[in-house]
Formats: sequence, structure tokens, C-alpha cells
Amino acid sequence: MKPHVILYTDGSCPGAGTGAWACLAVTTGGRYKALFGYSSNTTISRCELQPVIDGLLWARTLLGVGSRVQLITDSEYVAKIIGGIHRESANVDLWAAYRAAADGLAVSAVWRERQSLPGMRYADSLCWSVRKLLAAVADKVETEDLSKTITAEDLF
Repeated sequence: MKPHVILYTDGSCPGAGTGAWACLAVTTGGRYKALFGYSSNTTISRCELQPVIDGLLWARTLLGVGSRVQLITDSEYVAKIIGGIHRESANVDLWAAYRAAADGLAVSAVWRERQSLPGMRYADSLCWSVRKLLAAVADKVETEDLSKTITAEDLF
């Protein structure tokens, strides 16, 4: 059955430190939303999972319970846990947030090679743009306080 929304997600974090994430959400009706955020003192696994949660919350708000969501990710970690191949052992706070966001939605996860689809390239580019922006203003912000999810509308 065709999904109501497709989420293309990506995370970026060079080791432990400040990371970024992005989600391009596209509905079958042609609506889309770019969600992105950043966090200090984080890991790549957390940056790969956060955009999934953000995208599911957006899909639930827009389409409601019962919607079908297809997640396309380059994170084997995320795809295998959502697919039931592996069990979660770390990031239990985010996995609890994932379960709450996914409750009542039919979620399927597909792993794809990095940047193999236009939506994935968009999410990857957005992640890197957020990280570059943070690097440019790092001396002007308190990085300990960085943890935010924003949308394109927040910028204008």
C-alpha cells in the first residue's frame, strides 16, 4: 500500500560534539516540509534518530493517526531497530520519543545508500548547512544550550 508521507532523514555529527539533523517530509498530495535542528554534546546515532521523530510528529499533526509513513534513511542503526532486526540498547530517551511519535501510525523503514535519492541529498545538504552555520557562529553562542528543532518557517 502506498504511504501517505515519505520521510527522507539524515544526521551529521563528527564524533561526539555538536551535530545536526534534517528531515524532508513529502506527502502523496505534494505537500512538503523541511525540518532540521542541532544539538551540542551529541552522537551520530542521536542525530540520525532525531529527524525521524520530528518527521513523525509532523506527519501525525498534518495527516492524523492511521497514516502510513515510509522512512528512508542512510542509517542502518535506525532502519534495523525500526524494522525489528536489532534491539535498542542506547539512546533509550529518543527511542521512547520515537515510540510515542509512531504510536497509531503505520511506519516502515528502508535503508538506502547515502545520497542515493534526491530527497536524501536534500536532507544531507541541509544537515551540512546547519553544521556550517553553527561553526561560523560558534564563538557567539553558548554551545551548551544548543538543542533545537526548527522549520524553514522559523527562519523568515
